[in-house]
Amino acid sequence: MIERNLQKEKRIYIKMNGFSLIEILVTASLISISLIAILGSFAQLVKADAMADNKAIALYLSQEGIEAVRNIRDSNWLDENLDWNEGISNGNFILLLNLTTGEWTLEEVGLGNKWKTQVYYDPDDNLFLQSKYKNPPQLPATWRKTNFFREIIIEKYDPEGLNIESFIVQSKVWFGDNEGNAVIAEEYFCNWQ
Repeated sequence: MIERNLQKEKRIYIKMNGFSLIEILVTASLISISLIAILGSFAQLVKADAMADNKAIALYLSQEGIEAVRNIRDSNWLDENLDWNEGISNGNFILLLNLTTGEWTLEEVGLGNKWKTQVYYDPDDNLFLQSKYKNPPQLPATWRKTNFFREIIIEKYDPEGLNIESFIVQSKVWFGDNEGNAVIAEEYFCNWQ
């Protein structure tokens, strides 16, 4: 009888010592679900970080567009033979930078030429640039295509019919195929001299 009780105790002891297959499966599935949730949120974090980087670059390019038009206007003021608005007119433009002289010029985009709004990166000069040429060999070999596009939109503006010569300049930058990602900087330019 004592032996029988010991055997019962052993069985009970053995049962309490291990985990059942169901307990192991439930634990493994809970750990798997937790890891999937953590990895999914990490992937979203990486995607949000990339989006923030793109927005920051787009903001920089947009502000650079405004500054380039301001540079054109200011250069005109310094040249007594030019009107303040020489080279600045209504339309949609891209910005071209002459790397030799450092001067900006506006090139009209025209209908059906959205490819002109493409922005390239030149790692040699650490610059973002645009080109009036669509394909190599006209583009320098070091230029890399980016997923950014920039368009400068200029409209004459006369506030309340006061006959003041001024322009609204918008610099629109978007990335990817979606113009919904656009960053737009806007500035009013006039002849205050």
